[in-house]
Amino acid sequence: MLIPMLHSFLCLALLAGSGIRVVPDNPTNNPYELRGHVRDMPAGTKLYVSQYRNLHHLRLDSAVVDAAGQFVLRGQVPEPGIYSLGVSGRREIVSLPLAPGAQLRYEAASAERWAAGQLSGTVDVAFWREFIEYVPYLFEQHKADDRRLRRLRGLIRQNAGSFVGPYVVKNYLARQESQQAFVDSMTAEYVRRLPELSATKVLAENRTKVVPVNKADLAPDINLPAPNGQPVALSSLRGKVVLVDFWASWCGPCRAENPALVRLYQQYQPKGLEIYSVSLDDSAAKWQKAIATDGLPWVHVSDLKGWQSVAGQAYNVTAVPYSVLLDREGRVVAKGLRGPALEKQVAKLLSGR
Repeated sequence: MLIPMLHSFLCLALLAGSGIRVVPDNPTNNPYELRGHVRDMPAGTKLYVSQYRNLHHLRLDSAVVDAAGQFVLRGQVPEPGIYSLGVSGRREIVSLPLAPGAQLRYEAASAERWAAGQLSGTVDVAFWREFIEYVPYLFEQHKADDRRLRRLRGLIRQNAGSFVGPYVVKNYLARQESQQAFVDSMTAEYVRRLPELSATKVLAENRTKVVPVNKADLAPDINLPAPNGQPVALSSLRGKVVLVDFWASWCGPCRAENPALVRLYQQYQPKGLEIYSVSLDDSAAKWQKAIATDGLPWVHVSDLKGWQSVAGQAYNVTAVPYSVLLDREGRVVAKGLRGPALEKQVAKLLSGR
C-alpha cells in the first residue's frame, strides 16, 4: 500500500498531534533520519519535512538530492506525529509517521510519481500503512457493525502503544457517532499510556466536553454574514430539510466533494432541500473565489475566524468536511454523512418517511 498525500481524505484542525511511548526531555539529542532514493529526480532538487499547523506547512528540515537521486534528511521533531515530506515546487505531500530516533527509508520509482513511493522502517510506519487501507471506506461509510470497522478497531487496539493511534482515533473516528464507545475506551488507554501527546490531550479534552449536537436535538442556531455582508440565520430555513455543511476553501477534500453536493442540491432543492455552508476560512477573497469556482448556488456564511469560528465551536467541529443534517423542524437527524448514505437520508426526509 502506498502512503498517500496528507489531506487526501480529511482536513484536520490539529494534524500534528499524535502519541508516543517515551518523550525525550530534549528531542534534539535524538534526531530522526530519513534516507531516500527517487529515480531520475534531478540533482539539486530540495526535499523538506514539514509540520501542518495553523493552516500552514512549517518546514522543519530540508535536504538536497544528489546526482544518484538519493537524499538524507536528519532533524528533530517536537513530538512523535504525522508529519509531511514534500518536494520544492511540487504540490504532492507524503505522510511521515515520525518520532525522535526513527530510522526511515523512502523509495520511489520515478521523479514524476515521486509521492507514490514506499515508506518503511518502523512499526509505526507499518501501522500507518495498514490503517490507510481503511481510509477510503471510512470516508464514505458509517456502519457500526461492519466487518472492516471491527478489523480496524482490532488493529488500533493491537497498536495501542504506537503514537499513530491517538492521531488515527482523533482525526478519523472521534466524529463518528457509532464509534463513541470505542473512542472513549481508547482515549482512556491513551491517557494511561501516552499522556503527553497533543492528540491524547485533545481526545481527553473532547471526552469531558458536553457535545451540544446530538440526534433529535434542536440544532444550535447560526447567524453569520453571507458573502454580501448580510447575516443569514440557520433558523430562517425552518420548513426545509437543511444540510449544514462545514468546509473551507483550503480544504482539498471539501473541494473534491463539492461536485457531489452540487448534484445533490440540483436534484433535491426543488423538493425542499437547502444547504447552509459554513466556511472556516479566514480570507474573504479566497472563500468567495472558491464559491464561484466550484459553482455553489446555496446559502454561504462565515465569520472568517478559521478554527475559532463560533459556529464551528458550537457544533464541536474538529475537522472538515463535516455535515449535520436537519429535518424540517430544525432537529438533528444525522451527522457526518456523505455520498450515497447522505442522499438516501435526504430522500427519506423529503418523502416524509
